[in-house]
Amino acid sequence: APAWLMISRQLAHTLRHRYNLLPKPTLIIHNPAPSIEFAANNLQLARSTVAEDDLSCKLQTANCKLQITNRKLVYAGSIWPMHADALIAVAKAIHLLQAQGQTAYQLTIYTSEAHWAQYRLQLTGPGVQYGGWKPYHEIHAPLQQAWLLVCTASFAEAHQAYSRSSVQTKLTDYMACGKPIMFVGPADAASGAFVEDYDLGFTLATQVPADIAERLQAIARMPEQYHRKQLNSLHEAHTRFSKAEVQQELYAFLKKIPSRL
Repeated sequence: APAWLMISRQLAHTLRHRYNLLPKPTLIIHNPAPSIEFAANNLQLARSTVAEDDLSCKLQTANCKLQITNRKLVYAGSIWPMHADALIAVAKAIHLLQAQGQTAYQLTIYTSEAHWAQYRLQLTGPGVQYGGWKPYHEIHAPLQQAWLLVCTASFAEAHQAYSRSSVQTKLTDYMACGKPIMFVGPADAASGAFVEDYDLGFTLATQVPADIAERLQAIARMPEQYHRKQLNSLHEAHTRFSKAEVQQELYAFLKKIPSRL
């Protein structure tokens, strides 16, 4: 191939070194953030563009103020082995908080019936609910009701090739909903690095439920940081990761690659 399209810089690095490849022109490309309509009680950002210097002024709605009482976590998407152990750790952290009387902390999981059935016994407990399966065009409304949107990557050695290289497609959907992301996975996971690079949320490199529970309570005491990450998520979704910007970058990159025909 005269050039590479990669889902993460970590994957490009891994493939180069694993196969002793010469460097090629490379574009790191991600799913564009969707253009979604916001619920009336959420962020009023249905417009296609957002003025960069005016973004914070558009977030002065009830659930964007610094004193946030919502403690609902939402996970949406498949539960493959590359996600499962970290998601189970999050669920157990919610169980612990509930047992301590911290009943505001809840986790709702939207996934297929088959994936829920596979992990139901490990996930079910106080504060953890199955939200059912939602078609893609319906999932953004419940995502907007969350406090944090959960992304996980496996800590198991058997799945490190995925954790270290995969920037999960749910991240740009999460960003478009204007809520910070909570990533739980290994410290060197590509999805965690993505969240950190763009300051989109909080990364937890632990699978110990008690540690996750403690960190959740710490996040609840950081409204300014929460609000900043919320702003960053929306800013990046409407600029760098908008459909127009992703397409423009892709087309410009392809035009620079000489044809082999």
